[in-house]
Amino acid sequence: MEMENKLVVCVQGVMVEEAESKIKEALHKQYMISEEDFSATDNEGFQFLFCDEGGGDVMIECFPFPDFTQVEISGEFDCDTIAVHKLVVDTLISESE
Repeated sequence: MEMENKLVVCVQGVMVEEAESKIKEALHKQYMISEEDFSATDNEGFQFLFCDEGGGDVMIECFPFPDFTQVEISGEFDCDTIAVHKLVVDTLISESE
């Protein structure tokens, strides 16, 4: 499914597997989203139903680059996409500083 709302975070010093693990942990801690709630995507990311504001699907995909990892957050609703983007930034950027 193509989601219209997309935000990107680029993080140095964090590998794809580590980024995904930290994001899932933060989603569980903040929103009680557990491992069973995640489904795999075609590009080795994961998708879940985000029941906060909009209540739509959100997809997170991580892509490795030589100097950084790119994390794409896509969602059905802009409010959900922004909320998850903030969580990702707080989790990955704040911890690496």
